[in-house]
Amino acid sequence: MFIEATKDAVKEVKKILKKQETSDKVIRVNIEGFGWGGPSLGLVLDEHKNDDYTQEIEGIKFVAGEELNRYKGFNIEYVNSFIRKGFVVTPKGMPASTC
Repeated sequence: MFIEATKDAVKEVKKILKKQETSDKVIRVNIEGFGWGGPSLGLVLDEHKNDDYTQEIEGIKFVAGEELNRYKGFNIEYVNSFIRKGFVVTPKGMPASTC
């Protein structure tokens, strides 16, 4: 498993961590729900757990728990457009939806 984040995503995460004034927290890839197209993924500020997969990107620790081991990895982007603003987390190696 591996986690990739765009430069914009890293920049926005750093802003959030600076506002939180915490250095012991990690950014967790989290399952927020399931739909026809598969899992809905997001990011949460959390604490590191012993069984977490951890990847550090530009000094930020991104983690994913055991429940996400079935995925090859994740792409994290930050989108700031007229229609949408926020983080977009997509799994790698996920089969295309047939819906």
